[in-house]
Amino acid sequence: MLNLLLNLSLLAFAGAFSPVLISICILLLSTGQPLANAIAYVLGLVLSLIVVGGLALALFNEPLMLAGPHRGIGPGLSIALGGLSLVVALRTYLRVPDPDAPPPKWLATIESIVPSRAFVFGIVLMATNLKILVIYTIGVAKILGAGLGPAESLITLLIFVLIIQLGVLLPLIIYLWNPQKAGAVLTAMRKKLDEAYRWVMIVIFAALGCYLIVSGLTKS
Repeated sequence: MLNLLLNLSLLAFAGAFSPVLISICILLLSTGQPLANAIAYVLGLVLSLIVVGGLALALFNEPLMLAGPHRGIGPGLSIALGGLSLVVALRTYLRVPDPDAPPPKWLATIESIVPSRAFVFGIVLMATNLKILVIYTIGVAKILGAGLGPAESLITLLIFVLIIQLGVLLPLIIYLWNPQKAGAVLTAMRKKLDEAYRWVMIVIFAALGCYLIVSGLTKS
């Protein structure tokens, strides 16, 4: 159990550093309804993971097409996901962002967003975040393959989801701690995230890809 939690924590911390998701939370904290929008957004992110993971725990004693003779993710899918991660890392490296490119159109809608739309926005962003989806698939597979009881599996899943969301929760905690001074801190944080985004994604995807391929090859 302790070894499982350690492995899941390492995966979750890699998922927790998601510059786009964190930056959007920071932007929502500068809207007309900062707390309501940010909380609704985080709930959308969290609930989407809990629902998918909970359904997997309820429906499968072993993760569908994931379990092999060794516990956790099977060798075939492990190698496939590893290869996909390396492709994404290479693609991110080759695609140098244009500093003069206009901001995405959806950015203009952030200022007028309402909590219900922020909630849906969180669900959509989580469903399209490849890095977290890969990490979450591996984590859920490990939980399903660990042979835990229903209550232990659910508690482990909730811990896993919570750690994945630590990065997004950080701006919210900073805002709650001191709303008056949070603006300057969060603006500086968003600037650093934007600067680090490309190389962080390259390193995380490359490391994840290598880990998955080596893990798959050792299990096959």
